[in-house]
Amino acid sequence: MATKNTTTTAKAKKTAKADKVKRQRFAIQLTDPSGGRLAVVAVETKGGFRSSVVHTAAGEKGKRAMAETHVAFASGVERVERLAAEAEAQGWAKKQKKAQRPPAFTSLPKPNTTPKPVDPKVAAKLKAIKKSNSATANA
Repeated sequence: MATKNTTTTAKAKKTAKADKVKRQRFAIQLTDPSGGRLAVVAVETKGGFRSSVVHTAAGEKGKRAMAETHVAFASGVERVERLAAEAEAQGWAKKQKKAQRPPAFTSLPKPNTTPKPVDPKVAAKLKAIKKSNSATANA
């Protein structure tokens, strides 16, 4: 009886990763004053699109509910936006993005004109090489 070799090579794994299609996803994050989070999500599945709500109370695991399937991604996004608007009306607040740091500079910096300090041992070796090159060129 012959056995089939089922090990995969690194090259096969690489091509499998390259062939992987990124699924469409849309989410709106909401928070409440007590530290709870509400994520309203639309995700592409094998059979279409699914919208759902994940509620995570402070310090607990998230609970997924209110799942619906949609034929088109646009209808899933529309449902997510409607649910998020309802949640905001009930007192949930959209999660605020972190403020970006100010830029390090606003115009191009000037180049440094001071020469880089050279190690004395390296400088001596370079000087010796230059002398030997000039001696061979003159000969």
